[in-house]
Amino acid sequence: MGFQLLLITIIVSVVLGQEADWGYDRQNGPETWRSRFSGCGGNFQSPINLGASRPYAVFNMFYWEGDTNVPIRMELFNNGETVVLNGTWLPGRRPSIVLTSNGLRYVLDSIHWHWGRTRFDGTEHALNNVRYDMEMHIVTRLASNSRGSSPDRLVYSQLFQIGLQDQTPGMSAVAENLAGVITPNSRQQIWPFSIDELIAWQQMPFYSYQGSLTTPPCTEPILWIVAGQPTGISFDNIEEFRSLENRDGEEMAGNVRPLQPINGRRITVDLS
Repeated sequence: MGFQLLLITIIVSVVLGQEADWGYDRQNGPETWRSRFSGCGGNFQSPINLGASRPYAVFNMFYWEGDTNVPIRMELFNNGETVVLNGTWLPGRRPSIVLTSNGLRYVLDSIHWHWGRTRFDGTEHALNNVRYDMEMHIVTRLASNSRGSSPDRLVYSQLFQIGLQDQTPGMSAVAENLAGVITPNSRQQIWPFSIDELIAWQQMPFYSYQGSLTTPPCTEPILWIVAGQPTGISFDNIEEFRSLENRDGEEMAGNVRPLQPINGRRITVDLS
């Protein structure tokens, strides 16, 4: 019995240690990641500044399928570093992004957000050296029946600015339910809605490049599609996100990685 209790204690300690091995403060923040996660020192890291260098122009880079399909279940989860939105769809109904250049399909996995403590410090990517108030990441994975040498994950990114016209009613639905996930590891089921209610459709142009995850282990390569204009969000909605607690019991805000060097990467812009 004593050995079993000791073993359980060791396992729990290891798991908790792994969960708390990175964050956004001085002790475990982005400046320390490279020394503990080798991937965070890669040559093609994210986020980056977009719009400052001359991109390669294309047309009709991608399109969504199934984005108006409503899931049968939807849940918010506070993982201690951000809030994650997960959904369950009927077979064949899960939304996806299709690349027009090669037909590869990326199927929705989850959605999460990054936000700042103050104005204009809440996005990870920058547009012409300007950061905004919040960034949403729609994470997708390469469909099992797709073939090719492309990255196995694609992240669709949308930036938000307080004061602009709000084009995403789904953001209010999320914010109104955050009171149920204040503490880390808490979950809250919410009334399901289609993800097109989170997407602002007039945010042209779209930038695309190969980068990485913006959190450890900073895996490369990740294909990014970033909306080239911010959309609106209310101050009250962002304040709801700031009411969340991180794994240290502190205000969850400033969960943003600094900009990374471009290192000669090709950046594509969709001018459709």
